[in-house]
This record gives sequence, structure tokens and C-alpha cells, in this order.
Amino acid sequence: VLGAVAAQAEGEGAEVPERPVDGPCAACDRGAVVGAGQPLRDGVAEEDDARAPVRLRAIGVACADESPAVRARAVQLADANGVADRAFWLTALEDPAALVRRFAARGVQQHVTNGAAPALLAAIEREQTPEPFRAMHAALERALGVEVPLEDPASEAERARVRAAWRERCGES
Repeated sequence: VLGAVAAQAEGEGAEVPERPVDGPCAACDRGAVVGAGQPLRDGVAEEDDARAPVRLRAIGVACADESPAVRARAVQLADANGVADRAFWLTALEDPAALVRRFAARGVQQHVTNGAAPALLAAIEREQTPEPFRAMHAALERALGVEVPLEDPASEAERARVRAAWRERCGES
């Protein structure tokens, strides 16, 4: 529930109304952590660490929004702010909105320290939409430091070829 994140942001004993979070990015609600040494970014001057919990709360609220554009922006902000919560990124990678999955791919590659490649490989196996597929493909290339050519992500045949190439690269059949 969002109240747990808000209480963490406002200090112990703070009165915060409980509100369930049903959105696909509900992992924000568990109190995602900002990566150590990561400055707060995205068009805002670096702020002292006291502001980080407030920004996390805003990300948590936005993740619960029904609008895919708002959830996608929350995922972008989580990436920019170094959110290092594995469950957050894996949940965002499974969001029903293609736009959210597209932005989650980079976040997984950047912030999931153990298991980014398997998570991205599993996501690319499910993905049917060209833009998230392209983003997951690019994130896999960066995570593994290899290139697998991708010509046309809109083509199902091309996506199948690329999936097979990734399975072969990753030693899966």
C-alpha cells in the first residue's frame, strides 16, 4: 500500500492514509530504493538525499495510475533516479501497456544487477509489439555486450528469428 512508502518518506509515526495500489507497478509501493551514490536527475538540479523519499512517493503514486502514459513516465523517472528494486523492474516489464514495457527494458538493463539478461530474454519471448521488442533487444545487447541484428521488429518472422538468435546466444533452446 502507498501508505508504507509515504510513512517511510515522511518518517516513522507519520499519519498517512492507507490506499491500495492496484497498478502493474505496485512494486513501487514496497519502498523501492534509490541506488547508492545516484544523484536525483531528469531535468532537476541535484538535490540533497532528503528529497529522495518524496520523489519515490511520487513515482509510487504515478505507477498506480490507470493511464499508460503516466505509468511510463513513472518508469522513466525511476530509471533516472536509480531505483534498484528488482521486483519493480520485473513488474514494469510485464505491464499491459507497451509504452511502459518499452521504458522498463532500459531500467532492467541498468538497475537489475543479477539476472537482467534472463529477465529481458523472458520478456522478449512474450513481446508482440514492435517498439518494446526493439527496446528489449537493445537492452539485451547492452547487458551482454553483443550484437544480434534486428531488421524489422514489426515482422513476426523477424522477431522469431531474433528470439532464436538470443536463445542460442544465451544457451537456451
